[in-house]
Amino acid sequence: MIDFGDLTSGDPATDLASAWLVFDAAGRAAYRHALSDVHPPDDPVWLRARGWAITMATGLLESTAADAWLLELGHQALAEALGED
Repeated sequence: MIDFGDLTSGDPATDLASAWLVFDAAGRAAYRHALSDVHPPDDPVWLRARGWAITMATGLLESTAADAWLLELGHQALAEALGED
């Protein structure tokens, strides 16, 4: 058996995905600027983070009506991640 549960452990991209899951474009710009000493704008970690945000957002789209707020979060996060140039 292979446990892939810790596959991304240590990769900050999974944590930085919150840039698209939590913030709008202005908040995301401020967040990225605040972290620019550690992860400059051209750091590939941001591309991986955006990919993780898309993965997480599409997972949220499986939410049921009982968790409608998660479904809405999935739609918003996906729009943020796919709408950015």
